[in-house]
Amino acid sequence: MKNLIEIINEASINAKKRNVKFIKNLLLNNKNVDKIGSFVIFTAENPSSQKLDKKTNKKLIKNLSNDLKRCHYVHVPIDGFFDKNREHSRVVFNMDLETAKEWNKEYDQTSFFYVYPTNDGFMAEYWEKTNIDKPADRLLNPYIQKGKTNMQHEGENEYGDYSIISNNYKFYFDSSLFEDISNDISNRLKIYCESHSDIDEDELLNYITNCIGQKVSYIKSKIFD
Repeated sequence: MKNLIEIINEASINAKKRNVKFIKNLLLNNKNVDKIGSFVIFTAENPSSQKLDKKTNKKLIKNLSNDLKRCHYVHVPIDGFFDKNREHSRVVFNMDLETAKEWNKEYDQTSFFYVYPTNDGFMAEYWEKTNIDKPADRLLNPYIQKGKTNMQHEGENEYGDYSIISNNYKFYFDSSLFEDISNDISNRLKIYCESHSDIDEDELLNYITNCIGQKVSYIKSKIFD
């Protein structure tokens, strides 16, 4: 009979195999996600974790989509389950961590996921307000990292492909999503750089991801509109 240590080790090995398989499916087999440096998963529904009616939540998530579009962020809708509660969220690509905190504060969200690729798959950091009963504040009630774990791709069911982050969040997405988004971003950067020969694609991506201001917003509008 296997002892507890053997069972834990075996479970860890199996999880790592799933993660490696997932990242290989994304990075290899002629698939390319190198223009996705990170992504954020968050919602506008149920501010302060107070459950609202469907009509109100639908309006909030529509406002979020419009705001993301206005700010020229590449984003896609996903369905997920957080602690068994169904949730409509957005995956926002190449949004840096500090900006993610500001967006979640604006929409009065208790928590969000910040995800980035590693050699073993995608690492997902879970960020939550220090005091979940009070509004987020950069100084008085900041978002703090409460944990991080490898994002696991588990397969598919009637909803489509799905992945889990730890044990409390599961989301569904099209398996070609990452490749299509990366290729689209790459093509848009290439077109912009062709008319600005002094700019490198990777430097441009880093600039529009990590910098703020009117100039950045203007350049993003030229690339993604």
